[in-house]
Amino acid sequence: MGTNTLLNRLLLRKARPERDLEDFRNGVGFTVSALLQRIEDIGGRGAVAGGRLILTQGEPVTWRGPGGPMQLTGPFELHETGGRVPVFGHFAKCLLSTGQGDFELSVPRLDLDLVRLALATGPAEPVRPQ
Repeated sequence: MGTNTLLNRLLLRKARPERDLEDFRNGVGFTVSALLQRIEDIGGRGAVAGGRLILTQGEPVTWRGPGGPMQLTGPFELHETGGRVPVFGHFAKCLLSTGQGDFELSVPRLDLDLVRLALATGPAEPVRPQ
């Protein structure tokens, strides 16, 4: 799990983003809560989807949301844009450019470096089944 899960907060565990980065480099996979929205859908009703990013070193970054799983393809660029995410004040709002287009991605601030690392180490093209 990512560093900022509800379970961690309920158990009063301290987040350790530095350790998550080290664990990811050592092959540990993570699930990070996230909000994802295509840039062209901003302002539309129901366009923001809550879900999770699945981060595993050497594997495509996968978004799992209401519409089912979607592998994100690179090249990736991630830029924090600032601004407040309603109801999710501890989330960082970012512009994510992918091979599929541009998205607004919001993730917990504590997990932002982990997401950046996963995007930098993931394959540029999705893995195709043989």
